[in-house]
Amino acid sequence: MSEHIEIMPRANPSLLSRREGDSLVLFNEDSGDPFILNGTGARIFELADGRRGIGEIAVMLAAEYDAPEEVLADDCAEFISMLIQKGLLEVA
Repeated sequence: MSEHIEIMPRANPSLLSRREGDSLVLFNEDSGDPFILNGTGARIFELADGRRGIGEIAVMLAAEYDAPEEVLADDCAEFISMLIQKGLLEVA
């Protein structure tokens, strides 16, 4: 996982987004695909602003959710990797 710590993900600039309660609705203009991120997934997406690495995002989530940083770092890396593959995030 350590190779992912320094990746600084950010939103794909062609995304449209809208908050609906604790969910985040995303629309990828490039692919035409809509996505809905709930709860923690929406928070991870919001923290992925191109200025924070995955490790820093995990530290912030650990504080917010009172959860083990090591577990969150692996989960964040996996989730962010999936968002990159789907074209929702890119590497800054």
